[in-house]
Amino acid sequence: MSWHEKKMYIASMVDKTPTTRKTKNSNSRRSDTKVYYLKVNDKKERVCLKTFLETLGIKEWTVRYWLGEKTTIDNESEPSAVVATETKKESARKYLMALPKLPSHYCRQSTSKLYLEPIIQTKSQLYGLYVDYSVSRNEPVASRKVFEGVLFEENMSLFQPKKDACDQCCAHKAGNMSDEQYIKHIELKDLARIEKTLDKEAARKGTIHALTADLQAIKLCPSLNASALYFKTKLAVHNFTIYNLGTNGVACYWFDETACDLKATTYASFLVDYLTKLLENDPKDVVLFTDGCTAQNRNNIVSNALLRLAMAKNIVITQKYLEKGHTQMEVDSVHSVIERKLKNREIFLPSQYATITKEARKVPSPYRVITPDHTFFKKLCS
Repeated sequence: MSWHEKKMYIASMVDKTPTTRKTKNSNSRRSDTKVYYLKVNDKKERVCLKTFLETLGIKEWTVRYWLGEKTTIDNESEPSAVVATETKKESARKYLMALPKLPSHYCRQSTSKLYLEPIIQTKSQLYGLYVDYSVSRNEPVASRKVFEGVLFEENMSLFQPKKDACDQCCAHKAGNMSDEQYIKHIELKDLARIEKTLDKEAARKGTIHALTADLQAIKLCPSLNASALYFKTKLAVHNFTIYNLGTNGVACYWFDETACDLKATTYASFLVDYLTKLLENDPKDVVLFTDGCTAQNRNNIVSNALLRLAMAKNIVITQKYLEKGHTQMEVDSVHSVIERKLKNREIFLPSQYATITKEARKVPSPYRVITPDHTFFKKLCS
């Protein structure tokens, strides 16, 4: 049966009779008694509620909800009620779409939801703000049930996404770190955040180039749902991403293990290639934000490669590292978008990752994808 047929069947198997006895001094709102039937040899036989529910495999609230909808389905003489409900749903949807939302970066492997800012803690608080907003603008107010239905349809949630756990924060929470050390750790984290914000504002004004860079989690090729593939040897594919804070431009370097391995010269080659093209048209100082991974960013090979480029272009290139455990950056949003695009997709060739990345973003501009081969990488020394 379809859902509509199920509703009609339930409605035909339940009779409502007026209550025959009222309890004295009672505030009960029950106006009728429900009598439940099941068909036995094409004959309706009366049964108890428990037998009725367990035979059909439904809950009591489903029966009550469907019986309440019966009059709405059959009553076509009051279309204004349906129109009013749709108007209220549109009002609730318009309000929710206007709220700022957070990407589901830290839950991207298990959910594709969008999260409202953590300022709002509960659905009751969110609904209260919606009511105040609608009343102040003389707009129709949706009921709590309709409002939460729209919240579900738009795939939004109040659940705060999980964050990368910081070892030092966890140690302090467990009582294994002194308050003085923890306070110093938080101060360094805040200083790094402030530094990145100031450089981002300077980049937006056009005085410097501010970049964030990071390596996406390893991808495998082929990537299929077939269980037999689990035991097969697969090719490791990597994506080194650079995000321009001033222009929101993104460059994704997709490469696999046949082109190069994960060593310092690999990342130095990516940075030198990107900066060389960037500085050809707009030569000015560069600030690069990364995490403190030694093999990837915090080593003399990468620093010397950037130093030689700075001397050749007559500019200053500054490397800045975020505090360990608190290295969330704008470049992480690129990886989040790509992984959402890759969800439930079958990958047979490494080149498919590059193709899907190009389709992942439209505004303000598509991601720029580079697929280097083994000739691209330079033999740099410390």
